[in-house]
Amino acid sequence: MIANDVRLRHLTARVAQRLRRLSLARGQDVFLGSEKELMATFGVSRPTFRQAVNLVAHEQLVEVVRGTRGGIYSRRPDIGGVIGPATAYLMTRRTTLRDMLEITGSLIDAASLQAISCNDPEMCERAQSLVNQMLCPSRAQTLEQFQDEEFQTISLLGEMAGNPATELLLKTLYAVGIAAFPSIFRDKSELMQRRRIGRARMMEAVLKKDMVSLSHINTSNRIVSEAKIDEALLSQEMVMLWDADI
Repeated sequence: MIANDVRLRHLTARVAQRLRRLSLARGQDVFLGSEKELMATFGVSRPTFRQAVNLVAHEQLVEVVRGTRGGIYSRRPDIGGVIGPATAYLMTRRTTLRDMLEITGSLIDAASLQAISCNDPEMCERAQSLVNQMLCPSRAQTLEQFQDEEFQTISLLGEMAGNPATELLLKTLYAVGIAAFPSIFRDKSELMQRRRIGRARMMEAVLKKDMVSLSHINTSNRIVSEAKIDEALLSQEMVMLWDADI
């Protein structure tokens, strides 16, 4: 019995791996085949095939579509599928705001230096548009608008860096931070404006490919941010803030 269970698990894992490769070899939203066709291709039973599909669907690499155009379609993971598990993991590890700021600061340093090499016209145009938007003195913002602009900036910086790992980590940590520590900027319009100007100057230095100014700006941004955040908040754990729903 145990030996049979082990064989089934190994078989399911092999089918799942073949399904991953099939999906990754195609573009997004491409029809990979019907359930019946793929079962025949892989030479497995319906229960085994469906278990494998469930594994790969959980990873957001395939999608099961029912109906007249039903079958298995390729998919690509998005950041939303990463944020939930990452948040849960960090909460169970008693992660503090200081922990988050330390790693995001290092990631921004690395990403902005990598982004200096970006010569993509469309990305550079988007970056300049964001800079102009952030430096607009008359543009008052709500907390939600500020957070949205902040995430846009960090996401674009990750894209310009040209390093998928850097982009993923930046987006994930910022999305988690926004959800878990909203009180950093709540009712603090001056701090939000300081952060906006700091981000704008950082992006300007990236666009000008000025490494010296970029290093000074990133250091200054970190110092200003930490100096303006209450020490008690820096030491608070994610799980406590999350439960408090602040």
